[in-house]
Amino acid sequence: MSLAPLAFAPEPSPHPPLPVAAPAPAASRGALSFELAMRHAGTRRVQLRYECLGDASLPAVLVAGGISAGRHVAASDAFPQPGWWEAQVGAGRALDPRRRRIVAIDWLGADGLLDAPIDPADQADAIAVLMDALGIARLDGFVGCSYGAMVGLQFAARHAGRLERLVAVSGTHRAHPYASAWRALQRRAVALGALQCDERGGLSLARQLAILGYRTPEEFDARFGPARVVGGVVRVEAEDYLDHCASKYVATTTPAAFLR
Repeated sequence: MSLAPLAFAPEPSPHPPLPVAAPAPAASRGALSFELAMRHAGTRRVQLRYECLGDASLPAVLVAGGISAGRHVAASDAFPQPGWWEAQVGAGRALDPRRRRIVAIDWLGADGLLDAPIDPADQADAIAVLMDALGIARLDGFVGCSYGAMVGLQFAARHAGRLERLVAVSGTHRAHPYASAWRALQRRAVALGALQCDERGGLSLARQLAILGYRTPEEFDARFGPARVVGGVVRVEAEDYLDHCASKYVATTTPAAFLR
């Protein structure tokens, strides 16, 4: 008589193994120098700085923000400083670098060295050159906000075959005449500062004017109280907020970059 071997089911461990964490998406930075035929300034030698987050084999998405945004959209192991769009870029978020390769740039002229009129079409053409350098034949998406949305619309019009989809947030195909007039006053504030040998002061005032254009009367009514007289001087409660916004902007942007 033969006995069949007994089979024992292993008892479950009281301490199940921890899940293996996925490796952090790789991040890299670079700068590309090339000749660019610009819409209003002829052919110029330009430099485009960029940052990529995610594996190069993944579908690529170009992310572009407003004029104060740059190439650093989210923190990574390589570049741990908070980016300008942490709410949307990251693991489990709308733009997940484990599923898409996130590409972002510093705008042409953001360093203040390109002293020439810069059109959104120029930015779009520069992005196409960068795609060639990175080996990206076609973008899976272009997500643009504000100025970035204007550039995205130009990219879709000029390089339609290289774009799968466009998400344009708070942007339009051209500036409204009222918005253009608002910008003209900001440029005059910078020019007035320069005449007083205080370009940074002029830029600070221009940025505060810009912030008023980005916000609404309803928001200010909800956030700030009425004006007060302190020591014989009228003080508006929102002034501290506007000063804060301006100081942050002036610390990273030159007057020439703002004007362009």
